[in-house]
Amino acid sequence: MIGILIPLEVQASAETVHIVQQNSVQLSGTVKDTSGETIIGANVTIEGTTIGTITDFEGNFILNVPDETIRLKVTFIGYQEKVVTVKQGTRNVQIQLAEDAQLLDEVQVVAYGAQKKISVTGAISSMKGDDLLKTPVGSISNILSGQIIGISSVQYSGEPGADAADLYVRGIATWNDASPIIQVDGVDRDFSQIDPNEIESITILKDASATAVFGVRGANGVILITTKRGTEGKAKISFSTSAGVNMMTKQLEFANSYQYARYYNELQVNDGGVATFTDEQLEKFRNHSDPIRYPDINWLDYCMNKASFQSQHNVNISGGTDYMRYFVSAGMFTQGGMFKQFNATDDFNFDYKRYNYRANLDFDISKTTLLSVNLGGRVESKRTPESGEDQNQLFRKLYWAVPFAGAGIVDGKYVVSNSDDLPFTGATGLDSYYGKGYRNKTTNVLNIDLALDQKLDFITKGLSVKLKGAYNTEYSTEKIASSSVARYTPVLQEDGTLEYRKDGSDTQLSYREGDYGKARDWYMELGLNYYRRFGDHTVTALVLYNQSKRYYPKGNYGDIPTAYVGTVGRVTYDWKTRYLAEFNIGYNGSENFSKDNRYGIFPAGSLGWILSEEAFFPPR
Repeated sequence: MIGILIPLEVQASAETVHIVQQNSVQLSGTVKDTSGETIIGANVTIEGTTIGTITDFEGNFILNVPDETIRLKVTFIGYQEKVVTVKQGTRNVQIQLAEDAQLLDEVQVVAYGAQKKISVTGAISSMKGDDLLKTPVGSISNILSGQIIGISSVQYSGEPGADAADLYVRGIATWNDASPIIQVDGVDRDFSQIDPNEIESITILKDASATAVFGVRGANGVILITTKRGTEGKAKISFSTSAGVNMMTKQLEFANSYQYARYYNELQVNDGGVATFTDEQLEKFRNHSDPIRYPDINWLDYCMNKASFQSQHNVNISGGTDYMRYFVSAGMFTQGGMFKQFNATDDFNFDYKRYNYRANLDFDISKTTLLSVNLGGRVESKRTPESGEDQNQLFRKLYWAVPFAGAGIVDGKYVVSNSDDLPFTGATGLDSYYGKGYRNKTTNVLNIDLALDQKLDFITKGLSVKLKGAYNTEYSTEKIASSSVARYTPVLQEDGTLEYRKDGSDTQLSYREGDYGKARDWYMELGLNYYRRFGDHTVTALVLYNQSKRYYPKGNYGDIPTAYVGTVGRVTYDWKTRYLAEFNIGYNGSENFSKDNRYGIFPAGSLGWILSEEAFFPPR
């Protein structure tokens, strides 16, 4: 009975094997990639059978095949599967595999390099750059919370151009400053104002095994941003545009004039005093019979619109030839403020415009030498009301404004309440900014990277050296346009009409230079990489030296540069992508510490076991 139940396809396979053993020839060949490099460990099988082999250290294979026309199937991780027809009588074949772009997601960006996702043993989370485009916001930092496990954020402001959130990896881990390291293409940089269309991926390193190579700086986690690069092929042009509306999520509820005056009276009486506002004044607040002398204004609602608009536009082009690849991008982001202009001729409203640019170029100088050039940056223009103080104070004064302090803008005049009519008036919501002018800040940021990657296969296969240098600069200037506006106080005449007493005068804008800022730093690294597969064994290693210097740092000693020097080591091993081991070590220091305690050693190790690769695991 058992023999009768054997499936037909099993019988056919056994029959095929028998034919090959009885009438077969030897077929040899070599498997290479598109750059001519041999591929070690590629699977070569006869299509439709279980007969096959793998390529050796030189990319060669030998296989016994039927003496007839057959089809060979060649596969390898990271490359497109290829089926080759081998005609009868052929004794040698040369097979070329192309990289599979769809498998790029199988590669995980890690500190100072990349690994196969399946071989990563540290706590790492990541997201694709294209997912950032689903949420049109001004700052990328406002997208990450909720998108990547382990990231939390706090946004303190919605001000255009200053709405970036503070990011924390696995919460606040250190005292005073708990900010993670943020690197763009391997260099410390701010990423909050990068055009999301430029980003390929974002990776979060969360535990000691993933951040040990950064030494003491990695205590709060690391955020790695990788920008897009070109691939070989025809030019691909992409254009995107979006528009959005910004609104206050929840408006605070304020007491109106009647409530304010009545509560104030209750406060005075409960403290043993007498009521400040008379019953007649309370009634005028309640019935709004005299809105100029006894106004009732919700200043937040009066001064601000319900919504403001923002837009984002980007055009990029990518492509390349067999020796040069490119990704070039230009983007624009605009975000308007929510303050009403009223009758003012000079625009004092918040306004933010950002122009991003990037050019990532890769040149194959030779078959073993790769030169990469990154040029990126942005120009920002930000206008804010000239309140004479921090913008946070402007909004606080809107909250603190007294509802009966003034009638606002009446017939083009800025009307404030008369202290002869009321026990006190307080400040209006317009006092801190209306008619005072504006500030305009322009910021230029430029980032340049140069990297040379040289294969050293003539020494030993899988060995390469990489030299990288980066320079970052930022410069900002500020222009202040100041003015003043007349204030009008209502005065009740004997005939019951209102006249206005003018205080001050309307002046034209006067201009002066404001603060300016500057920042620059450089970074360099020299690393030796090793990647080699020996049958079922895969070994990688990294030894890297890096150093940086930052000029004009923040703090009490802004004129004294700060420097950083370090070395990095990493070794990984996996057997059949089943048992994994990784060891990392960082040795680095800074002149911020005394000579006796300037350097530190930070080792970490991790082990992994992929249960699904075991033979006893259910078939996938």
